[in-house]
Amino acid sequence: MQFVRKPVQEMVNQLSDTDHVIFSPTLQTSTIKCKNGSATRIHLEQSTKIHVPAECSIKLSKHEITSSDSAKISPPPLRDSWSWDPFTLPSSLLTSPAHLDQAIYKLKTNNFGMSKQINTKTNFNINYTSMFIWLSLALAATANLIIFIF
Repeated sequence: MQFVRKPVQEMVNQLSDTDHVIFSPTLQTSTIKCKNGSATRIHLEQSTKIHVPAECSIKLSKHEITSSDSAKISPPPLRDSWSWDPFTLPSSLLTSPAHLDQAIYKLKTNNFGMSKQINTKTNFNINYTSMFIWLSLALAATANLIIFIF
């Protein structure tokens, strides 16, 4: 006794928009009909790969396959130039040691640049008049202390 394995019912698997594989328990003949009026007869065996062109359909014993009649036009890709600084991300995302090294280096160079800016922007203007007044007050207070003690 030999076991033969074959489908019990008709099955259709779609491979692409227009290609299909049909598994059928019986041999059958069907017709691919298109909207432009053309028709093609096709013989289906136990397993058959068929191509159903766009705007066409085929009726099987348990299924009907219809190819899409919509035109697919893909727009050209949009290209936009922009710069992205990964160091603007939260620190919790910087888990890689390489990212940490780059972040530390950038902080170091930015701090050095900032300290140069701070040092160049700070301008100490010495006012000799106020310095003379404070020095005179300090000397007078010291003289009064010395006279009061002796």
